[in-house]
Amino acid sequence: MSHICIRIYANGSAKYTVRDDEGLAKWVEFNKEFRPGNTLVVDGTVVQNGYMSGTELEAIVKFAVKQKLPNPEVRQLARQFDIVSKKHYLQYPDDSILI
Repeated sequence: MSHICIRIYANGSAKYTVRDDEGLAKWVEFNKEFRPGNTLVVDGTVVQNGYMSGTELEAIVKFAVKQKLPNPEVRQLARQFDIVSKKHYLQYPDDSILI
């Protein structure tokens, strides 16, 4: 199953990504630990409040959820090559700018 994940920054801008079940758990865990000031929205539901709150946050969440996303399919892990370690590793692509 795919999940639409939106990260809303304290300045009101937002990025989205699409994750499968395993990727969703890792995305939420990473963002909660390393981006605690951001609001996280998964499939239209706020799963973590950041610095923003109230009607301003509600308006941004409503706007972000209503956007027609350009790629609704689950993004696949891509094989990347690290030239320093000379090893391949798997990584999800970067998030796409939403607003």
